Formats: sequence, structure tokens, C-alpha cells
Amino acid sequence: MEQVGKLNDIEKYLEINTNFHKKIWDTLPNKILQRKIEFVHGWLMRYTHYRISAFQEPAVLNRSLQEHKKILRALEDKDKRALESLVKSNLSLLLDKQPQKSGEKEL
Repeated sequence: MEQVGKLNDIEKYLEINTNFHKKIWDTLPNKILQRKIEFVHGWLMRYTHYRISAFQEPAVLNRSLQEHKKILRALEDKDKRALESLVKSNLSLLLDKQPQKSGEKEL
């Protein structure tokens, strides 16, 4: 994942990024939660052009890589609080880059 990030091959990075998250989801014992996460992921995939745009910024790509390392560490340490915070931060990478519709307020 880190090597692809250095190559700035955004589409390949996005593919590896999806596989990274899918491997985590696949380990969930709660299959209902797993299906909900996959549903949300499918919804987010409709906005791939925003994802590509966001990851074209080197700082965003680097932040994603660093967060993935921390997510793995939190999983290994079974640190639920850190994991929750990191997942929210990682998701915000995409959500913060989506354009706001006119008249729409930020959350």
C-alpha cells in the first residue's frame, strides 16, 4: 500500500485501499454489521471521482497511509477508542472533499 502511494497511482491505491478495508470487514463476526458496512461502501463507491480527486493531493494520500498504519496498530492492540477515532478520521478524508450543494450546511 505504501509503495503504491509513493508512485501516485491513485486508481491502484484506491483498489488496495478497498481491499484493506474489506479484509477488516470480512473478519467481523456480526454479519448484519458486515452487510451494513458493505452497503455504505457501495454507496461511497458511487463517488469515486471525488475519491480520485481527494487522493491527488499528496498530503491526503500520505494521511490515508499513516491512518491505515495506525488502524492496523489499534486492531492489533485491541484499542477500541483509538480504532473508532481513526476510522472516523479516515472516512472524513472522502467526506471532507465532497463539494457542498448550494445552500447546504456542513455537519
